[in-house]
Amino acid sequence: MKEPRFSARTGRGSRNSPHRITTKGEFFRTPQKRLKKSAKTTPADALAIAGRDMRIRTITGHGYNYGHTFLHAGDRFWEQVHALRNIKRTELDTRKLVLGRHTLESVNWRTSLPIQLSDRFVCAFIEAVRDRHFPKRRKAQARFLGDSLGADGELSPRRSRDICGEQRAIQKRAQHIIRYEFYIECSCQFKGHSLGHACPRCGAKICLPFDSFLNSNRIDIQ
Repeated sequence: MKEPRFSARTGRGSRNSPHRITTKGEFFRTPQKRLKKSAKTTPADALAIAGRDMRIRTITGHGYNYGHTFLHAGDRFWEQVHALRNIKRTELDTRKLVLGRHTLESVNWRTSLPIQLSDRFVCAFIEAVRDRHFPKRRKAQARFLGDSLGADGELSPRRSRDICGEQRAIQKRAQHIIRYEFYIECSCQFKGHSLGHACPRCGAKICLPFDSFLNSNRIDIQ
């Protein structure tokens, strides 16, 4: 009777292998995990990601501009905002759009807001003003309203504020140059880094090549 054979290639035997005819290489008692193939980003997905990032930057920019506008909106605007917070809900439900538009139209820098105030924009404004987490200080209130309206009412005020807050946190963590200086050799025999773009010993200012060109080609008009 023939000896049973296994479906394996003939090779050098390993003492750890239970097979009579072993495969080439070492024998592993536990099966190895297969590496997952990395999925490549398709052009359609890349375009969608770029569009999403552009939308996020747009919301953040609008939120900053609106917040700056509300900060300088004037006392009349903030008096009406205070009135909207204290008005009864039954009265607000019947006149929400009218009161919201009247309040937004009292902003001093009216050109910084959308030309046509849509219903969803006004509703988002009213919802932000009536929010129970509305800040107490003027500067924080202006930022709160600006971030709430960054999406122009297309998203909920809460989601719009979350996007603006996340982008501010990313920008705050980003590395940036605080100050840069030149290595100079001054006529006062000082050699080293400048301080405030000037010699730290005698105070002589650094003259850039472009400034020298302007000074040498300056024409005095009499």
